[in-house]
Amino acid sequence: MTELRPRPCALPPPVVRFMRDSFDTLFAVEVVHLERWDDRLRVPPSVEVADVRIAFLEHGELPRLLPPWLGICAAPPPPTDEPWLVALAERLWLRSPSHRLPGAPPQEYLRAAFQALCPPHPPCDAGPRARETVVAYAAGRAAPIGRLAEVGRDGFDRWLQVGWPTPEALAEDVLVERMRDAGLDRAVEAIRRLARAEVEPASEFDALARERQALLVRLAPLQCFADRTDFDTAVREAEVWWDRYASAYAAHCRRLAAMAHVLPSELLAAITVADLLRSLNGNPRRGSPVGDAALARLEAAVETIRAIPTEPHEVPAPGIVLGRVPPAFAEARLAAAAVLAAVDVHKRRGMF
Repeated sequence: MTELRPRPCALPPPVVRFMRDSFDTLFAVEVVHLERWDDRLRVPPSVEVADVRIAFLEHGELPRLLPPWLGICAAPPPPTDEPWLVALAERLWLRSPSHRLPGAPPQEYLRAAFQALCPPHPPCDAGPRARETVVAYAAGRAAPIGRLAEVGRDGFDRWLQVGWPTPEALAEDVLVERMRDAGLDRAVEAIRRLARAEVEPASEFDALARERQALLVRLAPLQCFADRTDFDTAVREAEVWWDRYASAYAAHCRRLAAMAHVLPSELLAAITVADLLRSLNGNPRRGSPVGDAALARLEAAVETIRAIPTEPHEVPAPGIVLGRVPPAFAEARLAAAAVLAAVDVHKRRGMF
């Protein structure tokens, strides 16, 4: 007979509070009130919602080892302006994976977004209704821009710094969104491709690298509204450039795959003694372990190299730059030498 088990209930809806650190950077605290500890508290909050979490537990034991962004209190939640609660939130914020260093203030982001709505007209001053204008434009759009219309005033200021590293990056995204509104998907795709297509300048592909940089300048989204004739020409040239890049990239991947095919023969000696070294290091009577880090580095590098595709499904493939040999090749050789040196240490100890 099949046992019917109740599905685990979702955590109670959190209350999100906004605080400012000593650098005036907004961060979000997710406050949860539970009867007892729940392991799901270890799952970090989405950065779209909060940066840290504080949970108040009514009953039961408190766990000892907690993620650095999680605070647990064995008491009913006090008012959020309690000094000790603010201090706890600030400590968690400093250790949050989404911690942000001081940057441009929200006002500069808002001005950049508002003025990105002006071209082809000259930029105008962001008046008192600038926030309403930006929110109205963001409403109904996809993230990250769309979230500006969904998160409230404090959430708006925080999301500006979460979603974009600089005000200029936000302005560029708004301009790209306006290009989509105008049906310029072909131009948007050309910009997206150029942004992703890294090329090693100090290589045989330095000409492609220089052409890419020149095209990025001509395809800056603002140029679409400032000089449409040259912008449209640059779009066509970028498409020709992409065909050349994709062809060179496919040949580069094939060369890397060929290098990956022969590399194991270079590393054969180290790979052969890897299990022996693990055994020696795992036996306390054999002396202190040596070479464990080298073994881990060798395994990680070999795994990375094995993942290099002969025919990539996407261009560019993750971690592969045109004209650059991935550092995993050099790392594998260095780690292999360290593994062999560790085995020599055991030999000199007279352990086998």
